[in-house]
Amino acid sequence: MLKLSDLCYIIRLDAADERFPGGRAALISNHVDEIGRTVFFDEDLIILHAFGGRQKFWSFDNHYEEMGLHLTANFGDVSIAGDRVHYSYQTGWSEHCAWLGVNQWDNTVWLWKEDYWKGTLRLSQNDLACLLKSPPKEIHETEISNSRGLLKPES
Repeated sequence: MLKLSDLCYIIRLDAADERFPGGRAALISNHVDEIGRTVFFDEDLIILHAFGGRQKFWSFDNHYEEMGLHLTANFGDVSIAGDRVHYSYQTGWSEHCAWLGVNQWDNTVWLWKEDYWKGTLRLSQNDLACLLKSPPKEIHETEISNSRGLLKPES
């Protein structure tokens, strides 16, 4: 699992193996001086933190798109995360991402693999597309209060 920060960039290493010239080894070697400080990776993902400056961070966007790592993919008429995604505490995810697992309690992420997390609830891409087309109704304050037993009982 990799730790999120205020502004970070997450790239799938399997996508780098398929489309990035030189694969994951070349991608990681592009950031060799920052590994352990602003760049971290595991067997599935590489995460780039914007501690080195936002301008440099955003320059990655065009570079990686040109190198074949796509920010978005289309799932029907819904745009979802492709090979990479940005995250910011202020704005959240750049795209809806079905391939990333997130632990909100400790701000960590991992590549979602069905085998690793059997028995854990996870939305499929079909479920995600349906939710994006027709988002669930908002929960009203009275419904929250009633579910906690805070409303007066009926007499």
